[in-house]
Amino acid sequence: MKYYHIHELDEAEGTGKQDECQDTFDSADIEMDKDILRLINTACKPVRHSRALGLLNSLRLSESVDKAIRIASFHHLSSLANSMMRIKE
Repeated sequence: MKYYHIHELDEAEGTGKQDECQDTFDSADIEMDKDILRLINTACKPVRHSRALGLLNSLRLSESVDKAIRIASFHHLSSLANSMMRIKE
């Protein structure tokens, strides 16, 4: 559970809507990561490695970090992919 959800989850617990609230946050995290992955893909094209690495730190889901590494590999940016793997660890 992410710390920024605590207040909202406490409120949802009081109203009996915990599952609905958690589903909403999970969905928002997925959508946010999709947008960030699109930005990472764009940053890889003009070889803006520092921007791509900065965006990597904004991802919320570990699966999204794996996708970012695949994006860097797709663009044949092995040094960027290696940097992303080090950050993931």
